[in-house]
Amino acid sequence: LLGFLGTISRFLDKPLGVLIISRSGAGKTTLQESFCSFVPEEDLNQYTRISEKVLFYKGEEGLKNKVLALEEEDGMDDASYAIRTLQSSQKLTSSITKSDPKTGRMMAEEYSVHGPVFIVISSTNPDALDYETRNRFIILTIDESKKQTRKIIEKVKEKYTLEGMRSDARKDQTLKKYRNMQRMLKPLKVVNPYVSQLEYSFDRLQMRREFDKYMTLINTVALFHQYQREVKHDKVGGDYIEVTPEDIAVANDLVLEFFPNSTDEMAPHTRSFLSELTQMVK
Repeated sequence: LLGFLGTISRFLDKPLGVLIISRSGAGKTTLQESFCSFVPEEDLNQYTRISEKVLFYKGEEGLKNKVLALEEEDGMDDASYAIRTLQSSQKLTSSITKSDPKTGRMMAEEYSVHGPVFIVISSTNPDALDYETRNRFIILTIDESKKQTRKIIEKVKEKYTLEGMRSDARKDQTLKKYRNMQRMLKPLKVVNPYVSQLEYSFDRLQMRREFDKYMTLINTVALFHQYQREVKHDKVGGDYIEVTPEDIAVANDLVLEFFPNSTDEMAPHTRSFLSELTQMVK
């Protein structure tokens, strides 16, 4: 759900970003592909590897309101600076020198790429990305327990049955409906009339970014319901919709579940191991 809402946040001025971390074979790529499958094909840029400069030449609106999905962190080593800049400022600019074909003289040519763009990256490295890049993302992990493995095996078994065949057919129809629904969504300003009542921890410097992610998540839930909300108009700000208490409740559930991963000094699976070790010692 958090990943799905992340893809919807691409219609806001400053979208969320998601980093999925797990061991090899746990299902990180499957998770990424799952919520990316709801995105219309024309809005999805999915790569296994990108070069250092490729994002700078995407065209001014080549990534606007799009999803950028990178299947492995190793495939973006050379482009980490561009990714960090894009996630932070939602804009890339570059200037190169080239020869004028008419005069032969060297001249400067500028390229700009504008978001907003939702970025999702998966990795097997528990310390994926440098610190500056990492703390711009919400970190998701995969349940690697035996109980979850049993559930997955049962689901795999079902794929080879008649009911599994029917389920796949229904899945295709459902995804088609959601893609068409996303095609109907449009960028729209969101106002939160309850913001003065919201409290958030401020004991660490990183909370400055974390609180902004929290507010973006709330606005994303509201934006997703834009056709169920009254569109209001302000003479200065233009058209907008308002956040409801229900939007905040959805966001709060997700924040309590996942946001601690982003502020923990330990990688999620390291923290889980420490917790189990502590219980054994006790």
